[in-house]
Amino acid sequence: MKDEGYLPFQTALGGYIGGLDNELVDLIWNFQRVLFYDQTTLEKINLEFQWGSTLDFIRLLNYFGESYFSHETIKAHIQKHLYLFESQKDIDFDWYKIPDETNLFQFLVERIKDKDGYDLSTEETLSESNRIQFKAAFFFMFAKLHRYCSSVAFKNAH
Repeated sequence: MKDEGYLPFQTALGGYIGGLDNELVDLIWNFQRVLFYDQTTLEKINLEFQWGSTLDFIRLLNYFGESYFSHETIKAHIQKHLYLFESQKDIDFDWYKIPDETNLFQFLVERIKDKDGYDLSTEETLSESNRIQFKAAFFFMFAKLHRYCSSVAFKNAH
């Protein structure tokens, strides 16, 4: 993915969605558009969340995620295209299973630490690019996991 014209967050996200089925990429890519572009004017919005704290970014993601994934058109699209998620041979779905009573926020933070080595507890020591990469990883996993979760809300995100 060439980074000319893309937001830093989009460039980082491109590393996670490259190679996936085009329809799945479209679903994930369109969700990030809701975060960073006004859907009426197409002007860029919320750009500061790329650079700010990860917890603030997650709150933004949670806010938009609830409305995006509960929209009837999106729910119907996901239901119609479940095979896209289930046909991804490189995804270990057991790795994404969330134990009962586990906080989704904490689950994703721990999975990203295990997979990519990004540790939210040391966020202030990470480089700017690594913080954006962490947010892209979190966003990608959030978008993929939504199909498997009963709720997108991070009720205990502090």
